[in-house]
Amino acid sequence: MKTLLVIFAILSIAISAYAMNYIFGLGYSPGRSWVVSLGAMNKFNDELSLNIFTPASTSQSMIYDVKATIPVVGRDDLNKGFRLGPVFNMITPSQIFNVGIYGQYYFGPWRFEADVLKNIFTPSFSFSFEMWYFFSSSKYHFTDYLIANIRIDKNLPYISMCLIEPF
Repeated sequence: MKTLLVIFAILSIAISAYAMNYIFGLGYSPGRSWVVSLGAMNKFNDELSLNIFTPASTSQSMIYDVKATIPVVGRDDLNKGFRLGPVFNMITPSQIFNVGIYGQYYFGPWRFEADVLKNIFTPSFSFSFEMWYFFSSSKYHFTDYLIANIRIDKNLPYISMCLIEPF
């Protein structure tokens, strides 16, 4: 398991070094409490995200959800079109490590994403669906984005508001 953590650490440093946009957010997860969302995206739409789920009671522990998506199709399209590629997901402390395929589609101010994931330690599959809504102004052209994010997943569903900030 330490090898997988080292691989994720190296991947996160590599993507963060070339990141063009950083994601900061706060949300809520049913059955848990607050969700803190952090992430980095580069101009090729590689995305690395970390969601920290805080406990709702003393019997629960913090949960860290790390996800990396690397588009193979639609790599150079910024906020439009279709993307398809591999996805890597790790949830600790429950030691869930998933690999799979994802697809994204931008439709106006909406971004829809679906993941099909396979746990490498068990024969189980999982599915998730995520929607982003980009708030924008017809009067002003902002370089940063405010998004509403809804993730439907059997493991850790949540709702959040995030700011994507270019640096």
